[in-house]
Amino acid sequence: MDGAPETLSNEQLNKLSDRTHFNSDEVRRRYDAFLKDFSEGCVCRREFIDTYHKAFPVAQPDDVQRYANYMFNAYDIDSDGEISFTDYMLTLSVCERGTIDEKLKWAFSLYDINGDGQISLSEATEILTAIHCLQGRGDRDTAEKVARRIFRALDVNGDGLLSEAEFVVGAKNEPAVMDMLQGDSV
Repeated sequence: MDGAPETLSNEQLNKLSDRTHFNSDEVRRRYDAFLKDFSEGCVCRREFIDTYHKAFPVAQPDDVQRYANYMFNAYDIDSDGEISFTDYMLTLSVCERGTIDEKLKWAFSLYDINGDGQISLSEATEILTAIHCLQGRGDRDTAEKVARRIFRALDVNGDGLLSEAEFVVGAKNEPAVMDMLQGDSV
């Protein structure tokens, strides 16, 4: 966006409220807060990564950057290279108040690094490595072991790839997998 962002119209406010788990007042408050942090009304990749560096000051800069890049891609719903307020609210709605299915579908989009509609072992390993490194525990070998355990539990058709359905249904049925996906189990 060029220049200062426009005020959120009542129509835009109502549309966002309808598409999210937030009421109009919550959307308005979040919009005002978003503009305080990102006065242009959107977040570019560099700003997003800088925010993560501030949030994880003791983590290795390369680890933070890798994880922030994956998160940026998951937030950038329309893949236009920036996170608009709409992208932000849709993601926040799912992460904060979404159903388990919504959260798992969003997590699937995070793990599906190349966006081809399936998760490979290498993609799962990459995300888990980023999560473990950001937490300051584990390494690529540990992350790969965890990814292999996830695949053993979820890859029901044995093709070496996880579809969204396999991922969502399998993760809901396997609490240990939910922990592994969140990096809670090394």
